[in-house]
Amino acid sequence: MARDNYQLITDHITAALEELAAGTRTIAPWQRPWNASAAAAHNGHTGHVYRGINLLLIWCSGYADPRWYTFKQVSDNYGASHVRKGEKGTTVTFFQVVSVKDDDETTDGKRARRRPLLRTYTVFNHAQIEWEAGREPAAPELKALDPAAAHAEAMAALVATGASVEHGGERACYSPSLDAIRMPPVGAFRDEAAYISTRAHETVHWTGHTTRCARDLSGRFGSESYAAEELVAEIGAAFFCADFGLPSQLDENHLPYLASWIKVLRGDKFAIFTAARLAREAVGYIRGERAAADDVADVA
Repeated sequence: MARDNYQLITDHITAALEELAAGTRTIAPWQRPWNASAAAAHNGHTGHVYRGINLLLIWCSGYADPRWYTFKQVSDNYGASHVRKGEKGTTVTFFQVVSVKDDDETTDGKRARRRPLLRTYTVFNHAQIEWEAGREPAAPELKALDPAAAHAEAMAALVATGASVEHGGERACYSPSLDAIRMPPVGAFRDEAAYISTRAHETVHWTGHTTRCARDLSGRFGSESYAAEELVAEIGAAFFCADFGLPSQLDENHLPYLASWIKVLRGDKFAIFTAARLAREAVGYIRGERAAADDVADVA
């Protein structure tokens, strides 16, 4: 029986959420586990930067080093270096465009359609590899993160959206009827990064308005559409914060959604892919960028 890659990825993300709900995991699958001054998750051999659903899978691993390699890349390019025996790899995905024959008549009797097919491959973290002396790749040259500058840049991007934001009270929320974001005062947050993460979450909700990304999940998720929208906002806030080297926060007010998120993922193996795609689209809107299509060649 052919392996169902959509189910495989969904099960992996769902398991991480179940661990979070059980208290055996401290960070959500969409929270970056390494220092904010480190480079983006990337292939250490080619420099390819992972995006979208692959970021969630990489972040789920919990490794602090952002460099990843395929087994073959290590064995073919770094002398006697090798993946340590017993190490478990991390699954990442890419979409391969394939031709599928239709029965509709054309000049040759068939018409070929092109559609993306989900494929997976396995990568290993830099820390999982036994490097031969003198063959270990140099660590990426990292620019020290200036928190104040990163906060200012992220805030400038949020302000530039033109979203209406009112401060006051104890609850952060987005009101679709008023098309406005409500935020507690900045001083109510433990630090500026927590404020930015929360405001990014609400701004992702703001992008769902019919005049922007027009994100209506009710037809897809029915009674679970609210939970699905919250999942999009959580992932979108994480993607936004990562763009500026900032940590995303799992707001305690969002913890009650864990059971609903697990239910959504268990009931729809495509849901996490949809959430990641919509989150990327939302962040692209916030940053004034053209939303990127799903990676059709997100390979090492």
